[in-house]
Amino acid sequence: MTTAKRSIAASMMEFLSSKLLLVLIAVALIAASIYLWKTQETSDLAQLAVEVNSKARSYSSETESRYDRIYGALDLLASRGAPRSAAAIAEWKKDAAFYIDTFNGIKKVAWVDDLFRVREMMPLQESTATIGQLATDLELAPLEVNLWLPTYDDVDFRGFILGIIGLDDLIAPIVDEIGDGYMLQLSDETGAVYTSANWQPPQDGDAVTRSIELKN
Repeated sequence: MTTAKRSIAASMMEFLSSKLLLVLIAVALIAASIYLWKTQETSDLAQLAVEVNSKARSYSSETESRYDRIYGALDLLASRGAPRSAAAIAEWKKDAAFYIDTFNGIKKVAWVDDLFRVREMMPLQESTATIGQLATDLELAPLEVNLWLPTYDDVDFRGFILGIIGLDDLIAPIVDEIGDGYMLQLSDETGAVYTSANWQPPQDGDAVTRSIELKN
């Protein structure tokens, strides 16, 4: 009887040892799976952070480049001096219309004299009422900014070329590219001035901020 009990006890110990071993193996596999999942999650988050940083650099650089091209074009227009003759004004209007059609972001272009009065503005059909007004009194839409470039005849100051820039138009090609994978917000010192349609407040660490400079 004693031998039988010992045999049964030994079998039970073997059985329990096997079950315990299986449990330990199962726990180890679960722990390994969790570790690998966490590792993969960390790796995915790190990769996502790299991609978001890359996108932020690309979009900020592209926005600055687009604005700089607008600045260069309007600076060229300003370098020609104030248009005086009918032929010069017609040529000025032609060039202004070309820049508006060519560069994303330019909404209007005005010639402002040295007393800050609007002398010419393109597109003309939208601007007739503004001719003769003070340029400083022009009302801007929420996403519009003024770009002022002085113009001279030889060394005499003759006023400004004024570009009215629409920030939504300026970044429209970037917004079209973003899709649903990323969100975009444009802010100034007063707060957000533009947010993409899919914008949601990001969690800590999910957003990357880059500063861009808009001349004048």
